[in-house]
Amino acid sequence: MRRRGLRRVATMAAVGGVAHYAGRKSAQAEERGKQVEAQQAQAAQEQAAPQPSGDDKLEKLKKLGELRDSGVITEAEFGVEKQKILASL
Repeated sequence: MRRRGLRRVATMAAVGGVAHYAGRKSAQAEERGKQVEAQQAQAAQEQAAPQPSGDDKLEKLKKLGELRDSGVITEAEFGVEKQKILASL
């Protein structure tokens, strides 16, 4: 009779361990799914964002020059931002 009790305990422990493992794997898969969805949503937003036209870039360069001329930004900062704008052409 004692062996039967030990078998039950061992069986319950094994079932509990399998259930824990399966639950953990399920949670990990769900988390990976959420990450993939977030990445896909971000990619869709980036694709949907309109590219600034040449006129917009010209306006940005003019405003950047005004900021430099008024002393709000340095010549070095102006150069960095100018390169970013020109690189996006």
